[in-house]
Amino acid sequence: MQTAYSQSPTDRRLGMLAFAKGGVPSMIRSKAAGVTIKAGKFVSMSGTDQDKCKLPTGTGEVTGTGFGFAIWDPGRMPVVTTAGTGGNADTLGNEYAIGDAVSIVEQGFVYVQCEQTWTLGGAVYVRFTTGVPADGSDLGDVRVDTDSAKAVALPGARFDDSGTGPGIARVRLVMVQTPGSTGATGGTGPTGPTGPTGPTGA
Repeated sequence: MQTAYSQSPTDRRLGMLAFAKGGVPSMIRSKAAGVTIKAGKFVSMSGTDQDKCKLPTGTGEVTGTGFGFAIWDPGRMPVVTTAGTGGNADTLGNEYAIGDAVSIVEQGFVYVQCEQTWTLGGAVYVRFTTGVPADGSDLGDVRVDTDSAKAVALPGARFDDSGTGPGIARVRLVMVQTPGSTGATGGTGPTGPTGPTGPTGA
């Protein structure tokens, strides 16, 4: 897992953590990959299994059962020397295989793929329905609008810089929803005392 951070690196990589600032410490969790997941993608709970993650395919999987963004792991992922289209360093090999332990940032600063030009302080929308290309490769990427109900705003997330898209944006996560199990129903309380007898009629 990444342990070194740069506040403003010139060589941005998808899923790279940025320097924590503004009183927002990084909070990281680990979940098993239910599908192949590329670094920098937003991931959510896999069905009802809280120990697995997958790419989002519905609004609730972003706003309700979302975990956060998959972190780039330099220990298992290659060093990218040539950026792809729009500065996208999302190349083959920068991914977690099914069953791998995925490191996920749920609070902090992280670099992710944005489909459009973005502005500092703007809301972050996560794609849950495929766009172009329509092969599912863009699920879990971010943008600045809903794209006709194909993306939804991620609560607590804002762009932490500005840039021309498509490109790699720095996102600030204050909190991502964490699904929890329902607690057990409490026991029935004791029966209350019997009330006093009323007065005898005339």
